[in-house]
Amino acid sequence: PRQAGGKVSNTIARLLNKVGQGSQLGAIRGVGTKAAQDPWVINVTRPGKHCVKPGETPRLWRPSASKARTVSVKRHPANQRARLNWQQGRSTIDWPDDIPLADGAVYFVQLQGNLSATRIEIHFLPKGLAGIGRNVAWMAEAGCTDQALALLDRMQ
Repeated sequence: PRQAGGKVSNTIARLLNKVGQGSQLGAIRGVGTKAAQDPWVINVTRPGKHCVKPGETPRLWRPSASKARTVSVKRHPANQRARLNWQQGRSTIDWPDDIPLADGAVYFVQLQGNLSATRIEIHFLPKGLAGIGRNVAWMAEAGCTDQALALLDRMQ
């Protein structure tokens, strides 16, 4: 997705329209599965598209860190796999070094105790994207809605 000057505000308006009129962003994101407050983490409980900054190691996030868990990450269809031990009390963990990230690639992340894996699709933000508004608009266009809302919430 490309964002020219005038399109940024239109994209943000569409994003807000999509989530509901007259509601506060924090309340919207709080519905259903608890949403991450940090826009740059990958929520392992939410399937869908997740945006990451190029050149940075993304972090996985879980809503509850009350217990130690094992998390497995599998790249599809390459069948590359990694297992990580997620310590009690830590809500984030770095993406596994042995699973390369690729723009548009699909991964399955399964947290120990969950019946099924979460399907996520990774998208890299373009380098040099200036300003939070442009980042929010690009993320919304790419389908990284939860992250776009979390970043937009930081602007308030």
